[in-house]
Amino acid sequence: MQYMDDSVMLAALKGGDLKAYQYFFMKYYKPLCLKARTMLTVMEEAEQLVQHVFVQVWEEQLYLEIDHSMGGYLYKMVHNSCVNLVRKSDSNDSFSADPGLLMVRHVEFPLPTPYNQVDMNGALSFSSPEKDRGEQFKRIMENGVLYAKQLCREVLRTLRLRK
Repeated sequence: MQYMDDSVMLAALKGGDLKAYQYFFMKYYKPLCLKARTMLTVMEEAEQLVQHVFVQVWEEQLYLEIDHSMGGYLYKMVHNSCVNLVRKSDSNDSFSADPGLLMVRHVEFPLPTPYNQVDMNGALSFSSPEKDRGEQFKRIMENGVLYAKQLCREVLRTLRLRK
């Protein structure tokens, strides 16, 4: 059954053959999880999303609408579901769910002179002459990356000394 053509299996699925659905699940589940993983960064979320897509295709009988490629249809559904999920998470938070950005968010690092002014309450004040917040954010992120690289070098140096 693994060498059968998708179009033959799609016709069987439209005819009500449950084994054809199992064929598509077995063939596309892992590649779709990897596709979703590249967009979501967390494998558990990716697997849940792909499972939801397969359940939705089965329960709503969306396979009846497919004319050409079941694989293409599934990839498009997974892609669109990932985009919607990322947009939803981005609207709830000003940063994305990217672990690198989340790490930088919690790391305290020295800022260049125009940004390291602290008011009486200990809050960081942005009294830079630059008015473009995008430039401010870019510089803060660049400094964060430089600081993270410096920390990595120190960790590697420490590990080498332990040997």
